[in-house]
Amino acid sequence: MHCFHDPLFAYIRSGGSTKSRAVELNFDPGVDVHAIESYKMAVADLLKQEKFDDLDCTADELRSSRARFAGGAWQLVTFYQGLSDPWVGHATEADWQAHIERLKRWVKTSPLSITARVGLAESYSDFAWDARGGGTVDTVSETGWGLFHERLKMAKDTLNDATSLDAKCPEWFVAMPGVAQGQGWTVPEETELVEKAIAYEPAYYSFYGRHANFLLPRWYGEEGDIAKFATQAADRIGGKDGDIL
Repeated sequence: MHCFHDPLFAYIRSGGSTKSRAVELNFDPGVDVHAIESYKMAVADLLKQEKFDDLDCTADELRSSRARFAGGAWQLVTFYQGLSDPWVGHATEADWQAHIERLKRWVKTSPLSITARVGLAESYSDFAWDARGGGTVDTVSETGWGLFHERLKMAKDTLNDATSLDAKCPEWFVAMPGVAQGQGWTVPEETELVEKAIAYEPAYYSFYGRHANFLLPRWYGEEGDIAKFATQAADRIGGKDGDIL
């Protein structure tokens, strides 16, 4: 597949083929203050139309260019957020199933696409948390727990399958720690994964946020762990970029 332009930008500026709010906007992702939300919705719209080649081309471009928004956030992170759930307000079970099936068609249509697999895995994870709910453990039903673990396993299996591809993606290293958190990995196990992530792409800030969340005392860490990790990570990068991190 050859990509001679950024399909997502071209799609947005052309007005798209639907009446969704995102594709009616004409914005510059580098400077517009509403760009992140608009970008997210434009990606979601492309997925709903099953424009898989355009999505793959855009993701490939974002990985190679390391494009950022004005505030420094990676556009690739927002791209995946646009794939992560049905984006229909209060999504029903049917909405989620339709969304998952659409991503599975993308995987089947584009078997070499790392983007399709990471997008599917992150959707499985979000679907798992949707079943669990946001309450404390004593508020989760037996059915909710069952669906939670079942869907997290599907996310992990999808990510493991993706490791056989030649193409790699930094978002893979965001998705797998998300699975680790839900499945209750040990801190050394999850930390080893994050170390590999940082070695792969040290400036992809989502790794650090995901690990910091894992280290919260309400999850698997102790008081002071996040501050220690933040200092170590910043010192590793050094200079202005370390201060920003």
